Amino acid sequence: IELERRSLQRLGDADAPRRLADEIDAGDCDLLVLAGVNPVYDRPDGTAWAERLSRVPSVVVITDRLDETAARAFAVAASTHPLAAWEDQTPVEGVYSLRQPTTSPSAYTRTPAEWLAAWAGAPADALTLVRGQWRDHV
Repeated sequence: IELERRSLQRLGDADAPRRLADEIDAGDCDLLVLAGVNPVYDRPDGTAWAERLSRVPSVVVITDRLDETAARAFAVAASTHPLAAWEDQTPVEGVYSLRQPTTSPSAYTRTPAEWLAAWAGAPADALTLVRGQWRDHV
């Protein structure tokens, strides 16, 4: 174990769900995009989240399965399974890693990064996005 470098894994913000809930409850959220989370199932107050999501005009869920949250979404964007996707990680400061696909993606799926790039008007495949990240920031 190397303790000199800070771990960048699991750097969540435990207060973020409460702040988001407050925004939704105040009517300040018109569009919510969720990727890699299922608050209706995972949160202790999942029933409250199910009701809360019904008050957001547009909920888009990026997921590789139709889970409890996706079932309540305005739209579901099919996500590529992690074993079929190019991705990069920085688990520890100064350590960079790539993950290449080990299987072919299913038809009509994209990684969350590919969906966000397409919605931003700059569509690109995952490999191109990863290469650009490494070229510009690593």
